[in-house]
Amino acid sequence: MQLGKFIHNGYNLREFVEHFQHYLEFMRRRELVADYKSAYGEPIVKTKLEAIEQFAATVYTREVFELFREVLMLASNVRVVSTKRTSACVLFEVAMYCKQRSWAVSWAEKDDEFSCSCQRMESFGLPCVHMVGVLVYLNMTAIPKGLILDRWTKRAKQPRAPCDGTRVGEIPDAAYMSMHAAISPLHYADYYCFTLVDFSIISYLHSLCCN
Repeated sequence: MQLGKFIHNGYNLREFVEHFQHYLEFMRRRELVADYKSAYGEPIVKTKLEAIEQFAATVYTREVFELFREVLMLASNVRVVSTKRTSACVLFEVAMYCKQRSWAVSWAEKDDEFSCSCQRMESFGLPCVHMVGVLVYLNMTAIPKGLILDRWTKRAKQPRAPCDGTRVGEIPDAAYMSMHAAISPLHYADYYCFTLVDFSIISYLHSLCCN
């Protein structure tokens, strides 16, 4: 939902802050719902490559899994044109069905590491269709660890407790008191911010309104 549906130009500062807080609350709830679905929801298998698709569903967040599944659906169009074994790796020349252009995928079997000449993995952090095509060609049922970035996984969404005992997203007492003193002149006791992100945003908005 867009910010404009919560905030209108005719609001005074108090109304603006109130409705902006409602917007932030809505966004937090939506993220919590997405996290819950990602952690506990079971996506319906849509491809015929069930093993690797189900593996991806257990590792990736829901949003990233949907992106990977699109790549997986295209993997059936990948053709291995030739293979060559070297002392360091196995080289696969691959091409898309009915396409002339080819790509080079290397597989270091000892370390289970993959790379592709398209460098999509390096750019976007997800295995490219050429790599996935080779995984299917090799009858792999899991995505190698080297192709899974932590930031796209479900465990990356799990909050970590700060070492000082402060709860996740909670502001230490000293910082909270500073925020209280800074925002008190506005007389908005009901609209105090409870995260540093909220405080920085509201402070910025206040400066815009006052200038």
